[in-house]
Amino acid sequence: MLSFRRRFSADHRDRDFPPAVERVDLHGRLRSAAWPPLCANCCAPATSKLIVKKIFRRQPGGRYLGHGWKYVIRSARIPYCPTCMARNADIVAAERMPFLELIVRLVATPLVIPFVGGAIVARVFLPDTITKPIGDPLHNAGLAIAAAMLLAMGTSAWGSWHATSFHLVPAENEITSACTFSDELGDLFTGWHRAYAFRNREFAQAFISVNRERLWTKADTVRTGNIRFATGLLLLVALIVGRLLLVHS
Repeated sequence: MLSFRRRFSADHRDRDFPPAVERVDLHGRLRSAAWPPLCANCCAPATSKLIVKKIFRRQPGGRYLGHGWKYVIRSARIPYCPTCMARNADIVAAERMPFLELIVRLVATPLVIPFVGGAIVARVFLPDTITKPIGDPLHNAGLAIAAAMLLAMGTSAWGSWHATSFHLVPAENEITSACTFSDELGDLFTGWHRAYAFRNREFAQAFISVNRERLWTKADTVRTGNIRFATGLLLLVALIVGRLLLVHS
């Protein structure tokens, strides 16, 4: 059944974690985390890893300076046992977007206008590009215009696919919800870290064991607060000094 009103869900930082979970924060990027050889859902021995994708919404410029949300897709390779992998595959297959809906989403967008327009203009100038000798003004002009139109078509096609790709990310289900992760937390000055949430306490402890050197501690939280306070204080002083210089200039 087609569903052209399909919506995707997006988390914001670490604010959408379920309440009853085991949370672990680690230094570094998502790919730097180590994973124990256990299934994240049932703690059985894991034979392979499942690529779990999540959509995050970000507000460029922060809460007060931001203008609209930006959406990104991030993925992690999380270990699962064959039984849980098979169950997840069945759930994802049942919820997969029909091919006809995918095609409609790709073409039913304003981005198709520059694609079609670029194809028409490129077709008009293609004969001069082919028939005229190299160096002829018509050949050079036709080649430049055709190249520009092909670039416009490629950009339009990429934009259409990028917008549709968010609808192709599988929704969190009974298997993948056993282990979830946040968007990047922190910043360039305080250091990057990420939060991980686990439904299975045994797996959470195993995850902590293999990532002890990367754990984000209370001391890191205090240090981050101090850095942000000092940064804010310096900014305030700079604004005051700038104002005084402006008044007395």
